[in-house]
Amino acid sequence: MSSPLFVASNGQQAGPYTVEQIRQMLAGGSLKPGDLAWREGMSEWRPLEQVLPAAGVALGAMALPAAAGGAAMKWGLGAGAAVLVLALGGVGAWQYQEQQREAAQKERLALEAQRRADDEAREKERMLLEEKRRAEEEARRLEQEKEAAETRERELQARLENERRQADEERRQERQRARERERERTQERAQERERQQREDYERQQARQAPPPAYGYGQPQPGSPPVMCRECGVVQAVRQVTQQGEGSGVGAVAGGVLGGVLGNQVGKGGGRKAATVIGALGGAVAGHQVEKYQRSRVVYETTVRFEDGAVRTFAQEAQPYWRQGDRVRYLNGTLNVY
Repeated sequence: MSSPLFVASNGQQAGPYTVEQIRQMLAGGSLKPGDLAWREGMSEWRPLEQVLPAAGVALGAMALPAAAGGAAMKWGLGAGAAVLVLALGGVGAWQYQEQQREAAQKERLALEAQRRADDEAREKERMLLEEKRRAEEEARRLEQEKEAAETRERELQARLENERRQADEERRQERQRARERERERTQERAQERERQQREDYERQQARQAPPPAYGYGQPQPGSPPVMCRECGVVQAVRQVTQQGEGSGVGAVAGGVLGGVLGNQVGKGGGRKAATVIGALGGAVAGHQVEKYQRSRVVYETTVRFEDGAVRTFAQEAQPYWRQGDRVRYLNGTLNVY
């Protein structure tokens, strides 16, 4: 018993079928002798009339009525010729179909290669776009970090500047408080010196002058009060700058220098006049400079005495009395009592 057949008709593969089934399909017209067939053991598809040569004869026998004698022979020869023609046509059709199949296979492979190339190109493009997107995101992130760092740096600089100003202000205030404390200590020392001088003066006066019978400045009973002509009250204390007296050295030096400078101006009589004017101007300027250099600071104290007289006393040392203090002018010295 032969193995079943697979058939291909109109591009559709079917089977497996037995030989009897194929003959019935040939008789019914669903298969043609030129359709391809394959069975186990064959290396390729072949026309059905080559795989089953009797198929064409069977088809002719089913299509034509049986005849006897020479007519049957003629019909047999004609059927054989028809089978031969169909076989040759089937071979050509098979070769054509094989060529078409190979062309289709090549086209399919080419399309598959093109599809793979397109897919690779799209994948590369997608990867490039993804890398570009990541690079842009990284650039934005770095820019944001840079802006944040610059903002932090500005804030730090502003905070440092503010702290520096605060520290400067605190140092200034501390120096101001130190100056005030020093001024207070100076005033306290001056008041202490003044108090000490007053106590020393009172002790000195108490040792030098014998106490009067009824006390100093106290009248005896039944007599008018005794007026102390050397006693008075301080009316004002002020600091004055006194210009010194010129010795003539400054005028001489200024005159010489002015004459030298004036001698460098002009020619002939103009030079002589400039020399004289420069000498005179230099002498005056030198005299004033010498007086200014010899100037000194003195303290003038104005005192109104009990007899109504007002006198002003000058001294270089800063006095320890103040306005309103009672003083006494004794032995050329003004003292508080």
